[in-house]
Amino acid sequence: MSPRLRSRQRGAIGLMAAGTMAVALVFMLLAVDSGRLYLEKRKVQAIADTAALEAAGLGGQCGSNTTANAYAVQNAARNGFTIVAGGSRALVVTCGTLVTNASNLRVFTPDATKNDAIRVVASSAVATSIANGIWNLFNGVPLATQTTLSATAVAAQAPPVAQLTIRNNLLSLDTSQSPALNAVFANLLGGGLSISAAGWQGILGTNVNLLSYLDQLAIQLKVTAGDYTTLLTTAASATDLVQAAVTLLQKGGTGVLANVNDILAIAAIAPNTKVLTVGNLLNVATGTPMAALNSTVQLFDLLQAVAQLSNSKSAVSAAVQVGLPGLASLSIQTKVIEPPQLSAIGNPALAKAGLANNPPTNQISVRTAQVRTLVVLQAPILKAVSGVGSILTGLATPVSQVVSGLLSLNIPAVVGGILCLVGCNVTDVDITQSLSIYIEAASAESHVTDFSCATPATKSLTVSATTSLATLGVG
Repeated sequence: MSPRLRSRQRGAIGLMAAGTMAVALVFMLLAVDSGRLYLEKRKVQAIADTAALEAAGLGGQCGSNTTANAYAVQNAARNGFTIVAGGSRALVVTCGTLVTNASNLRVFTPDATKNDAIRVVASSAVATSIANGIWNLFNGVPLATQTTLSATAVAAQAPPVAQLTIRNNLLSLDTSQSPALNAVFANLLGGGLSISAAGWQGILGTNVNLLSYLDQLAIQLKVTAGDYTTLLTTAASATDLVQAAVTLLQKGGTGVLANVNDILAIAAIAPNTKVLTVGNLLNVATGTPMAALNSTVQLFDLLQAVAQLSNSKSAVSAAVQVGLPGLASLSIQTKVIEPPQLSAIGNPALAKAGLANNPPTNQISVRTAQVRTLVVLQAPILKAVSGVGSILTGLATPVSQVVSGLLSLNIPAVVGGILCLVGCNVTDVDITQSLSIYIEAASAESHVTDFSCATPATKSLTVSATTSLATLGVG
């Protein structure tokens, strides 16, 4: 090869190398410059995020009260972002609401009268990028030395959450009255039950985590995990509701005093027809955050509510036969005509606002069971009842004496506090053969009317509770 040709090849390679180095330098310059802008953008976004979170977390407001803007500015200043007059550094704070649209995306709607959500727009002027400057130069646009970067953040205040629980004293737990508790539960569920006094005490002393219980029930009913709205409306049986508690207790944990075999015995006699829903027992408002479900309910209350709910869905009345000294028999038939709702969780702010509607909406309300009871005392030969006095055979007996005698025999522990209603303002009716007492005990109800969350130490909930008098017939 001639020396001339070798010289030309070396010159071509040098030109290619120079061009490649120039391109590499340009790309390196663009990468460094873009990285600088990216880091600046991240700083501005972090300022907007923290400012919005603090303004919303402290309950900032707009309108006449501009605490939202003050909270955001103070937070930005603590993070090295000082507002500069003239717009080189600015912070714009807007109050409003968050609404979920048809695409299940939350959209911010400005509204100075609402502080459900707060939007913060942070902006900062930085040196113009080289690429942008070159682009403007070739397009005849005046070269700007500063470029404004902006970032937007929206933070919503965590809604207040309240839980309301109710219980009644229709069943007073006494260690000496386990046969009565067995009879009441067994007849409400429709079977036979034999749990010792210690077993009932263990059930009474055990609490169930509501969130864990619902999660276990979702697995049992094949409902998507976390979809509590669907779970509350899914058909279940009394067996399902009790078995979920059994499975939860079998996993162990602190505070489990109940014997699992006792709960299994209750599950064994519970009806297996899927005519119940979890929503009949627990009222969980739509949109309630998952963390609010991390509360506890008493296992005894849960089992009692399931038994009463099951009885309300059946056409069978629970019947109990009791033998009394000196009396032939005492039969008690109980029917739950409205099931209890032992616990409710929701937003007290929505519940308070919903009171103005007709009918009220978004209520956090609970109720006890509405029970209908028929007590029939068969006594062909009425004898003396302890604490009453001697009653001669064949003579008429005032009902007040019989009632007083029944109360002295601690029958309220058997019928769950029903007969104590009879002890007040009784008009005497003479009886010789039998006595029938019909009682329709209306439910007690309680609902949230107001709340206060000024500070964690002064949180309070205002409720309105009502109880109704029983309808009583004696004859």
